[in-house]
Amino acid sequence: MTIFLLPISLFASEKPRLAVADLEAIGVDKNLARTTSELLRTELFKTGYFSVMERSQMERLLEEWKLHLSGVTEKEDIVKIGEILVVQYFVIGSINRLGQNYIINIRLVDVEKAKLIAAETVEVQHESEILGAVRTLARKIIELTPLRGKVVRVKGNEVLLSLGSQDRVEPGMVLRVQRLGETFKDPSTGRVIGREVIEVGVLRLTKIINEELSSATVVEDYGRIEVGDIVTLWVGAPAFQERPKPVIEVPPESTIAPQGPEIRPEKSVEVTGFLFVLEGCRASTQGIMCVFTIKNNTKKERELLVSAEYSRIINDRDGKGYKKEYPANRVKLEDKESRWHVSKVIGPLGSLKATLYFQGFTSESGEIPLVEIAAYSMGNLKARFANIPVAH
Repeated sequence: MTIFLLPISLFASEKPRLAVADLEAIGVDKNLARTTSELLRTELFKTGYFSVMERSQMERLLEEWKLHLSGVTEKEDIVKIGEILVVQYFVIGSINRLGQNYIINIRLVDVEKAKLIAAETVEVQHESEILGAVRTLARKIIELTPLRGKVVRVKGNEVLLSLGSQDRVEPGMVLRVQRLGETFKDPSTGRVIGREVIEVGVLRLTKIINEELSSATVVEDYGRIEVGDIVTLWVGAPAFQERPKPVIEVPPESTIAPQGPEIRPEKSVEVTGFLFVLEGCRASTQGIMCVFTIKNNTKKERELLVSAEYSRIINDRDGKGYKKEYPANRVKLEDKESRWHVSKVIGPLGSLKATLYFQGFTSESGEIPLVEIAAYSMGNLKARFANIPVAH
């Protein structure tokens, strides 16, 4: 594939945008607090890691909204101001005098995720040591903010990212693809308490193209990867195989209907607005295949992720008093399948078919003692079905 690099920043790398509110002066002169705040902005800018908003720019924007930064301490207020300033991170804090010592406290808020991600404190014995303390805080802030870029193009299995050599990324790095969803508020107070983060997929970096651009291949996709999705470095990522192929060959779903009497749904289980209906399980020489219909019983579009690695057959009838588990080795949602997990968006009052494949379990009684399907949609979901007859 040929990539043409244009002289304009068509795919410019997006440094995380960060704003620093003036530190609150507690027992110290306000000019010292303001100077320390400016030092922190300068040191964060000098790292080259952030796009730091100027104080004058913040004040001008907030003036238009008739808002101010002084006294802002609540997370929901910080998130609101951060959204107006269009920043990803917001730093607030204070500088205090305790005896002869100066104590600088900061809190780092992820505005997009509406989440407090860190609180740090540095203490020095003399005013001349404040600059060193500020530099220490700047380093800590960098450590606490994961490397972040955006998807700028998707073509087949290749994804272009707004991360390049200036971001110190290297081929082989594993990146998570995420999409920000709904903001959640306390229904009583209206206070922002969090934001949905949807896991979309996993990428492996393959090539550094220039200072601001790189390419990656899709390792796993739980939904459709789109331009604008967030990518973050996955520190400590598990070992992934590139686009794994199914371990076993499974009969087509059309063969699930048994040759004898039709298997009707054994049970249905509703979990937080999703109705899980087990249509039936069938055994073959390759293993056991269980088919479910999952219905969205709400009038709102919802994304559902179904996990193979956490779905399982549980056998407590081995005659020895032990319980043995058989995790699914593959999952399929409609036309998408994976050895780990797959996600799909289900429309209001819509439904989809899910198929789980299991190996290793055999039943002399012709029944599965317990089948558990594990899923995720704004929280973990589990639906269990007991004493399931197995068709052959």
